Amino acid sequence: MKLVAWAAIGITFGAAVLHAVLGLRRPRDRADLCFASMMAFLALYFYLGIAVDRTQSVDAAVEGVRYQVFALLGCHGSLLLFVPAYTNTRLPSSLTAAYWVGLVILFAANLWSTYGLWFSGPPELVPSQFRHAHYQTVLAPPMSLLQHAYALYSTSYLCVAAGCAASLFKHGGRQRAITFGCALLIVVVTNVVDLARHPVNGSLPYFAEFGFVAWALIMSVQLARDFRAEAKALERALADVAAQSERLQCILDSLRALEVRMLAPIDELENGVATLAATTQPETASLTRLRRAVARLRTVAHAMPDISTTRLAKA
Repeated sequence: MKLVAWAAIGITFGAAVLHAVLGLRRPRDRADLCFASMMAFLALYFYLGIAVDRTQSVDAAVEGVRYQVFALLGCHGSLLLFVPAYTNTRLPSSLTAAYWVGLVILFAANLWSTYGLWFSGPPELVPSQFRHAHYQTVLAPPMSLLQHAYALYSTSYLCVAAGCAASLFKHGGRQRAITFGCALLIVVVTNVVDLARHPVNGSLPYFAEFGFVAWALIMSVQLARDFRAEAKALERALADVAAQSERLQCILDSLRALEVRMLAPIDELENGVATLAATTQPETASLTRLRRAVARLRTVAHAMPDISTTRLAKA
């Protein structure tokens, strides 16, 4: 079991580092950073579990599990941030505040309760073996009100997460929603399987831990796919901007060339108009309008944008 635990630590810690790097490259998208935080807490949970598996006393087991629950509560906090960020769902502020208050209460209960949040009384240590690996299984006594409250808190937010996945599916993110829903289902199923451990005196390992690792792998791959898709979309957008910039440069070059070509004809036109002389009143009015039109034409020619290729490239 120690080898399995270290493998889980490697997977979750690697996912934490990977998505922390990806998240820092996209600070506006909090999904990667929240997932990295969640994976870091899971890695800590698995690391603390190694000491619990080797414990030889009830008091040491209680303290070890207490620290593991702290890591789980940190994971819950990251999940509260990750689900809305990943599914692009805005939860009611009152609901979000209620879950944060509940998390603080559970944290305080785990800190001040005699046996922590996980146990209602002294647990039982059962020597166990799985595929030639020996370890200690810590069996919890029957649940009290505090443990039921924690179970209700966790289950209710899983339902909220499932609702967010349904909202994401409804708004077009079907592949991402299905992936997220399947990952949630694996976590739920593995936790339900753990309910069968007590009748066999803990001879089976905790399957919820395998569910957490599966969650880490599935969501890590999905988030990496999302990052790659967004990077490709950004690359296409930049290519479109470059193409539009080239077309704009062509237009500006044409305008500049037109300005240059217009100067000589306008000079000739002005010189020709200057040589004209009016003999009657109507001719004088017409000549005045003609000179005014030529002056406006020169103004238009000079008003054309004087933008060179170098200045456009700097812009």
